[in-house]
Amino acid sequence: LKGTSDRIFGDKDSLWDIFFEGKSFRTSQNECPSLQITKGDRSRFKSLLKVLEGLSLDRKDIHLIKYFESLTDQVWENFIDANRDKLGDKVISFSQLTDYGLHRSDSDFAKEFVNLYKIPLILQYCRCCCF
Repeated sequence: LKGTSDRIFGDKDSLWDIFFEGKSFRTSQNECPSLQITKGDRSRFKSLLKVLEGLSLDRKDIHLIKYFESLTDQVWENFIDANRDKLGDKVISFSQLTDYGLHRSDSDFAKEFVNLYKIPLILQYCRCCCF
C-alpha cells in the first residue's frame, strides 16, 4: 500500500493508493475493493484526527505508527484467535466483523486479509444490504 500527502504527486494517482490532503483523503482509481473508502475507514480517520489534535509534529509521527500498529495487531489477533477457537466449519458471519475490530463495511478488506495471510477462515457476508 502506497500513500502520500505531497501535493506534487496529487495528480499522479498511479504512484499512490491513498492521497492525504489535510483532514481528508482519497484513493486512487485502483479496482481493489479493499482500497475503497468505507464508513469504517472514515470513522477510524476521525478518531485518529482527534488523537493527533494539538500534538507536535514529532509526537504525531509516533502516534500514527502506534495507531496503525494497534489496528493491525487487533485484526490479526482476532482472526488468529477465531481460527484457533473454531473447531468445525471456521465460518465467520458478516455480523461478527465488528467483534473482530472491523466495521461492517470492511468485509472486502477482511476477505483479502484472511486470503493474503492464508488464515483458514470463511467469511460469509451479504452483499444485499446497505452499510
